[in-house]
Amino acid sequence: MTMPRRWTLAATAALAALVALAAVAAVACSSSYITADAGGIGSDAAVDEVSPQAGDVGDAGDAGNEGAACVPVPVLPAPPAHGGAACPSDASMCFPGDVTSFTGAWVPPIAPHANACTAKQITDAYNACFNGGTAAGCSSFISANAGCWSCLDSDSTASSYAGGINLGAEYLVNTPGCVALAEPCNQPCAAAFQASVLCDNLKACNPTTGPCAVTTGASQTAYDNCAAAASSCGCSGFFASGQCLQLLMEEPDAHPAVATCGLAGGFQQRYNAIAAFICGP
Repeated sequence: MTMPRRWTLAATAALAALVALAAVAAVACSSSYITADAGGIGSDAAVDEVSPQAGDVGDAGDAGNEGAACVPVPVLPAPPAHGGAACPSDASMCFPGDVTSFTGAWVPPIAPHANACTAKQITDAYNACFNGGTAAGCSSFISANAGCWSCLDSDSTASSYAGGINLGAEYLVNTPGCVALAEPCNQPCAAAFQASVLCDNLKACNPTTGPCAVTTGASQTAYDNCAAAASSCGCSGFFASGQCLQLLMEEPDAHPAVATCGLAGGFQQRYNAIAAFICGP
């Protein structure tokens, strides 16, 4: 069981001017090589972990609107019906696979204010599992705080997502779910962003099995390269649609999700904001 190392996906030309939004963090609770990333809009950001699952969670609907007016942003181009064929092979074994079966169906978030974690537990989870703590410390936190952790983590196959999305060997802070809760009228944009991230990170370049399995530093690099490439071929349609999230960033006064979800900050700010909003009181 190894501890996470922090990494940042290199921005593509399309994302060079965009603010990093797809916060990702690794958790030290598996025997695989675990990493953390804070990528950009539609970036192929994700991380490595296996951990307790979220259990029963429900569709939150518009519970997180907090009474703020909602200003819809356009989702252009519209998301494609499905992903594309495998990307051209490169010299490595790990390159984006066929994603024609991927439809990007929306997975809703659980209701906010679950009251599953105290502020201290949220901070302790970050320090134990995402901030250079020990593997034993992370495991100890999860064992002693199962209820809180179940709200911070949900499996990628769950019917609704908690504060984080477990991709098997990768883990994403649930930025799309937070945006949809904070601004229900922008759920279509949140869904497009979620589809872009899952297409690149989970479907095109599965980090748990096959040639893109992440077990070493070298395989992590191969996975990173694969996820970056997927946004320009098999997953390009979802990637283009998911960039609608940048429109929220351009007008933070009109979009409460920017502050509620910590979109303008780095990984720690987004983790803290989303964990507090979804899992706090």
